[in-house]
Amino acid sequence: MAQTELADELVREYLLFRGFSSSLKTFDAEIKNDKAKGNRVDKIMDQIHALIANYDLMGLKEFWAFLDRRLFSRLEQMYASSIYKLEVSLFRLYVINAQQNTRKDKVNEFFEKLSAKETNSSDWKEWFVLPYTKSAEEHTLFAMYFTKQWQDTFFLSLHNFLSVIFSCMPKPVIMNQIESQKEIVRLREENARMRLLVSRQDKEDSEPPSSQRSAPSIDLMDDFFVISQNNEERVEDGPPTRIRSFIRNIALPSSPSASRKNVLKSNDGLNRTSTNHSTQDLLSSSPSDDQGAKVKESITRQKSSTALDIPSFSMAEYAVTNEPSDALPVGASGGEGAYILLNQEEFSEHRSSLTHCKFSSDSKTVASADVDGVIKIWSVHPSPVTIATTISKAMLLSLEWCSMHQQHLLLLGNKSGTVRLFDAKEKRTVKEVATESAYPRIVSLTCSPCGERFVSSGAGRLRAAAGGNLDSNAPRLGRLSLWDLNTMSIDVGPFLTMSPVAVNTSAFSQNGQLLVTGAVDGCIRVFDMHLAEACGAWQAHKGEVASVLISHDQKSCFSMGTDGKFCEWSLTGGQLVRELKVHSGACGPFVLNAAGGYRQVQTPKGALFAFDEDASHVITCHQTGGLIYQLQPFEAALQLKDHKVPVVCVDWAFDSSTCVTGAMDGKVKVISLLHQ
Repeated sequence: MAQTELADELVREYLLFRGFSSSLKTFDAEIKNDKAKGNRVDKIMDQIHALIANYDLMGLKEFWAFLDRRLFSRLEQMYASSIYKLEVSLFRLYVINAQQNTRKDKVNEFFEKLSAKETNSSDWKEWFVLPYTKSAEEHTLFAMYFTKQWQDTFFLSLHNFLSVIFSCMPKPVIMNQIESQKEIVRLREENARMRLLVSRQDKEDSEPPSSQRSAPSIDLMDDFFVISQNNEERVEDGPPTRIRSFIRNIALPSSPSASRKNVLKSNDGLNRTSTNHSTQDLLSSSPSDDQGAKVKESITRQKSSTALDIPSFSMAEYAVTNEPSDALPVGASGGEGAYILLNQEEFSEHRSSLTHCKFSSDSKTVASADVDGVIKIWSVHPSPVTIATTISKAMLLSLEWCSMHQQHLLLLGNKSGTVRLFDAKEKRTVKEVATESAYPRIVSLTCSPCGERFVSSGAGRLRAAAGGNLDSNAPRLGRLSLWDLNTMSIDVGPFLTMSPVAVNTSAFSQNGQLLVTGAVDGCIRVFDMHLAEACGAWQAHKGEVASVLISHDQKSCFSMGTDGKFCEWSLTGGQLVRELKVHSGACGPFVLNAAGGYRQVQTPKGALFAFDEDASHVITCHQTGGLIYQLQPFEAALQLKDHKVPVVCVDWAFDSSTCVTGAMDGKVKVISLLHQ
C-alpha cells in the first residue's frame, strides 16, 4: 500500500477508535472526491488524458485551476514561467487533438471561450487561423504539435514536474513516522545480517587448518578447493593449504558488491585482457603482504623442478569436472566483467516441481511456487529462511512482486480466474478478485515499475480434442487487462486493444511507458501505456513466445520461444538485431526421466532468462543448473552445476550478483557470484 494510502488507513482507524463516526464519513467522502488523486501523479495524468480525449474543455480548465491553487501557487516565483508554458502546451494539445479527430465544433468552441487576456496573448494570436487551415499538420506553425514525439515529450515533462513537486512537498508527521519505522526495520535487519556474518567469520577463523580435517568445509569460498586440489597435484611438495587460505581471503567482504570493490582495488596493476593470471599477478592481488611473501617464497623454492600454473579466476574450467565429455563448452570468462562462483545455498521446502522463483524489488526476498500451488516467501541473506507460506486454491500460473514502494505485496494468478494480492509482511491475503469468466487462466501478471497499476493476461480454457486429450492446435484466445493496484479493480478506460490471442509473457520498460508482450501465436506486441493500445507488432517465433524482457537501454527486447530460439529485436521497427545461439533445451519443454519409466514433462511458466544488474550477462535454464552467457560478445561464461534435474525458472537480483535457479525436484539454489 502506498505511503498516502497507509496514512489514510491509520487516520481512519484512529477515527473509528475514538468513535468519531461523523468525521469518518466526511473523511471518506472527501477522499472519494479528492481531485488530487491521493497525490498520485499517474492518476492525475490519467485524468488529464481522459479530459482531453472526451473534449471536456471546461473540466480541463477547472482541473488545471485546481492544480494551480493546490500546487503551483505555493512554488517560488522563478517557476511561474515554466508553469505558464506547461499550461499553454496543455491547451494547445487539447485543440490539436480535436483538430486531428476532425472535431471542428470543439476547435471553434475552444477559440470562442478564450479569455480576452488569452486572445491578445502572443502565444495564441497566430492560432486563430487553425480552424481555417487546410492540412494543418503540414503548416510550419502547427506541424510540430501534430507529432507524437512532441505530445509524448509534453506528457513526460508534466509528469516529471508534478513528481518533483510532490517529492519536495513537506510531509506531515504521520508520514514521517511511517518512513522512520521502515528505516528502523531495515537497520535492524541489516544489523542482524552483519552480526551473523561476523559470527560465521569468527567460527571459520577458529577452525583447525584444512590439513587436519577429513574433508574440506563448505564455506563462502569452498569452490576454490578445486583450484587448490589441482595445484596440489602439480606441486608435489608445496603447501596447498596456504594457497587455498590465501585465495579464501579474497572473499572476506560481506557481500558480492563489496568483494568486487576489494578485488578491483587490489588488482589495479593487473593486465585485464589476459584470461590466465600469472603467478606474479595472483600474488600482487593478495590482501596480506606477509602471506603473499610466504606463498611466493614457497613457489620460488620449487620453480626449478615443477612449474606452477595458477589458473584463471574463472570457474568455467572446473564447472565441468566429472561431467560427460560432451558437456557444453564454456568460453573463457577470466577477463574484465566475468563472474566467479562464491557460494551456493539451497532452499528445499517445496515437494514438487518449481514453476516460479522471483526476487522482490529490494532483492532481499524470493517468492517461489510449485505445481501443487504452494507459494513460499523466504529471505535470501544470510541463508534461506521461510517468511510466509500460502497455498493457491487452483493451480498457480503467474506470480509477480509489486514495485519498490510496495515491495512486500505479491500478486498471484491461478487457472480459475482469480487474482490475489498477498501481503508477505502481514502474512495475509489483502484482496482477492475474479476476472472475466471467458478468460479464466491468468497466465501472466506484470506490475508497472513506476505506478500503481499492473497488467494481467487472461486466457481461455484449453479445449479437449477427440479422445479426451487437450487439443494443442485449437486457437487459444485471451485478453490483456489494466488494473489499479490500490483498488484491485480494472482501471478506468478500455482493455488494451489487440487481436484476441492469449499472451504468455509481458514486460514493462523502466519508465513504465512501454509494455512488450509475447503471445501464443509467436508475435511480439508493443503497447503505449498512455494510450493503452498497441503501437507495434511483428512475428518473432514459429512457436509460442515463452519469455520476454526489455533491454536496459530500452532500445530492444529479448525473447525466447518454444522454437528453441533466443533473439534480440529492435523496439522501433521490430527488426531482428541478432539471434543468440543458446544451448539446446534452454526454452523448454523440460523433461525429467526417472527410474521405472517415469517421465515428467513441464512447459515453461516462469522466467526462462534474466539479466544481471548491468545487463552484461544473462542466466538461462540448463539440464543441471543455470548457465550464464556474456552478451557482448555472446558466449557461454559460467556453467553452474548445482542441480541434478532440469532447471525450469531463473531470476537475478536487481542490485547484486545473486541469482536463483528453480528445478523440477522442488529445490531452489541461491548462487552468490563475484563480478571481476
